[in-house]
Amino acid sequence: MPLQSESQLTGYEGERWFRSALPRGWIPQRPETDVGIDFLVVISEDGDLDKREFHVQVKSSRSMRIQNGSVILRHIKRSTLDYWFLSPLPTLIVAYDEQANRGYFRWHSELVNEIQKPPSETLKKISIAVPIVNELNDDGWRMIRENLLWHYRNLSASLANARDTRSLLPVIHDLAASARQLSSIDHQPIAPADRTEQQEGLLALYELTQYRLAVTSLCGLRNELLPGSEGEIRLSNWISAFESRVLHVFPTFLELTDWGEVPGDFQITYARNLIHQQRPRMIEVILEMIMLLAPGRFNRKD
Repeated sequence: MPLQSESQLTGYEGERWFRSALPRGWIPQRPETDVGIDFLVVISEDGDLDKREFHVQVKSSRSMRIQNGSVILRHIKRSTLDYWFLSPLPTLIVAYDEQANRGYFRWHSELVNEIQKPPSETLKKISIAVPIVNELNDDGWRMIRENLLWHYRNLSASLANARDTRSLLPVIHDLAASARQLSSIDHQPIAPADRTEQQEGLLALYELTQYRLAVTSLCGLRNELLPGSEGEIRLSNWISAFESRVLHVFPTFLELTDWGEVPGDFQITYARNLIHQQRPRMIEVILEMIMLLAPGRFNRKD
């Protein structure tokens, strides 16, 4: 059995501590793939938060350095932040100090104005400040509960108009169709290794149109929401993150303006080494969006 490094042991200790600190009925689950989060927490309790979910990323250190009242988490990968914003679910960032046996938290949505890319360069790693006043104790969990209630109630309220005008169901249908067609690409009769360049190119173009369908549909929904509402802000951030991730594989994505009709002179280019790796995560976040939007026990109008 290979030896584990000190950083790995510290990381495991932070995850163990976080599990033990969770409120009763808050269930941590491991993600199916390594996409920059450690847990999906499912809330199981009576009340408005029952069955709600949020992501968690735990960053651990044997001794945290505190500057200006905050723990500074250094060398956070840009790709990790991209995945936080790619999901429509909130992500809780937890800084665990092993020596003090304490944890501190911050929501990823608070980082929007702090992580904008400079116009002349792309940062591959950044630092995040986590205020020490946000300690993960009883008061901290009460604050997290209030944050989640505020988030989901305001999101539901901002979607109410779209629900009343029956415009939400077509969006959900489009997203489901997109996820289904993307999933079918991995079940083609010809294996990726045996496809010709033309076959691979046609499938890449097909995949690209499914991403355009998802974006077009959600842009239409966003335009129906009240500007500045929780739903409009969340959808705008999600669409931006989704487009950024698609562009990582398909550089000409923004040139495809209509999902239903591809111009005859459209040039399809894509990163062969990333296209198959990224697709499962893109399907997952589309399904997360469907669950967030779908009318039902979570989003019913009281």
